[in-house]
Amino acid sequence: IISSLDEQALKDIIFPMLQKSVVTCTSEGKKLSSQNDFNVLFNHENLFEFYQVVWEVVKINFAPLLNGLLAQFGLSLSDLQEKMTKKVDELKEANQTASSATT
Repeated sequence: IISSLDEQALKDIIFPMLQKSVVTCTSEGKKLSSQNDFNVLFNHENLFEFYQVVWEVVKINFAPLLNGLLAQFGLSLSDLQEKMTKKVDELKEANQTASSATT
């Protein structure tokens, strides 16, 4: 899922969904609804936090649909979230390792 989130998907799907969901960064007191907001709130060091925000918004808005689809494959939303969290943690660790190696 993460690998298919290109700039066009962000512009056409993710940001409109975030805008309608009225997602707000509480630490900065800023709404997350546009490319500019994204650029202000996220950088290469915390990019995976953005994906976690997107996942939570998708989960809240589409939980019944996702549960039905996942049930067809013998999975649940919590199974998928656990797998995604594990993958994001692995990617974060790899990113931090690569970042440390270049500095």
